[in-house]
Amino acid sequence: MRNVFLLTAVLSCVSPVVAQGETPAPISQKATPSTSRRTEPVPVHGTQAASSAVLPASTPIVTLNGVCDHTPRNASKSCKTVITRGQLDSMMDTASSDATLAARQEFAVRYARTLAAAAVAEREHLDRDPAIAQTIQGKEEQARKELLAAALYSKLTQQAENVPEMVTRKYYTEHQADFDVVDLRCLSIPKTGAAESGQLLDADKTKSKADELRKRALAGDDFQQLQQDVYKDLGIKAGLPSTRLNTMRRRNLTQEEQKFFDFKPGEVSDVLVLPAAFVIFKLESKTTLPVAAVKKEINSILQAERLRKELQEIAKDVKADFNLNYLNMPTAPELFPIPVLSRSAGRPGKGPDRRSRLMSGARRGTSTQMPNTAIGPNQPN
Repeated sequence: MRNVFLLTAVLSCVSPVVAQGETPAPISQKATPSTSRRTEPVPVHGTQAASSAVLPASTPIVTLNGVCDHTPRNASKSCKTVITRGQLDSMMDTASSDATLAARQEFAVRYARTLAAAAVAEREHLDRDPAIAQTIQGKEEQARKELLAAALYSKLTQQAENVPEMVTRKYYTEHQADFDVVDLRCLSIPKTGAAESGQLLDADKTKSKADELRKRALAGDDFQQLQQDVYKDLGIKAGLPSTRLNTMRRRNLTQEEQKFFDFKPGEVSDVLVLPAAFVIFKLESKTTLPVAAVKKEINSILQAERLRKELQEIAKDVKADFNLNYLNMPTAPELFPIPVLSRSAGRPGKGPDRRSRLMSGARRGTSTQMPNTAIGPNQPN
C-alpha cells in the first residue's frame, strides 16, 4: 500500500504535465506492468535523438541505490530499486494512456524523487509521528477506494463493449428514422431593418414579398435566385446569404424543426413568421444512412445502456441522500454516473446542437440578414 500511496502522490503532481499534452483518454487502471497495453518500445530522445534505437520495456530508467520497498533503517548500500521503462509506462497509464513522452519523462523524475525522499523519511522515523501516520493511513484508504471504484467501472465497461452484430442491426431497424438525413434550402427575408435608401423595412411589405416568393418557390423557381431577387427588390444592403444548408440529421434538430423530415422531396413549407425574419424551407432530398455508417454510433448507445443496466442491477441496494443546499444543486447528482464511452460525431442522447437548429439564427437574428443556420459554413450555391 506504501507504493500505492506514493504513486497517487506522484500522479497528482504530474497531472498538470499530462494536461499540457494530448487530451487524455478515459482513465484505465493498470495493476502491474503485465497488464499495460503499452508494449511498444519508446524512441530514445535527448543526446540520442538522431538514433533509430528504441528502449525495450525491460530497460532500466532509474536505479536508486540505498532505496528498497519498505527500506530498513540500516539499509546497506547494496539495497537498490530499479525502475524499468515498462513499469513507468504502466504507472503512467493510470493517469493517461495517451500521455506524451515529455509527460512520461517528467513522471520518471518525480517518481524517483518521491521514492528517494520517502526512503530517507523512513530512516528518520517520520512514519512514527502519530499525525503523519494517521495522514498516511487516510491517504492509503482513499487511494484503495479510488482504485476499486476505477476497477469496477473498467470491468463493467469492458463487458459492455461486446455488442453482438445482430443486436446492432436490431437497434438500427427499430430506430431507422433516427438516421435520416435531409438536404434543405432556406429562404429568409428580414422583417425589419434599414434598406440602402436609409428607410426602414416595412413588415407588411416584407410579408407580402414572402408570400409572393413562396408561390414562385412552389412553381419551381430556384431558391438562390429568389433570395437574390428579394434582397434587390427591398434594397437590402447586407451580404446575400446562401440558401443551401448543410445536410442535417433528425436528432440534431428540435421537435419543431423535425417536421421537415415528413416533407416529400421538392415540398415547400409555409411562410414561417419568426421574430427576426420570414422564412421558407424546401426539402431537396431525404436519405437514410446505412447501418455500416452508424455502427459505431449505435454501439456507443447500446454500450451506455448495457453499462447503466448492469450498474443499476449490482448497486440497486446502494442509495444516497445529498444535502442540496450545501451542494447548491437543484436536483440530486447521479450516484453512479455512466462514464463517457468512445463515440462517433454527435453524442447519443445529446440534445439538439445549437449550431444545427434551423430557426435559432432567425430567433437571434439581426434586422438585415438571416444568420447562418447550417451546421457549418454555408455552401456555395
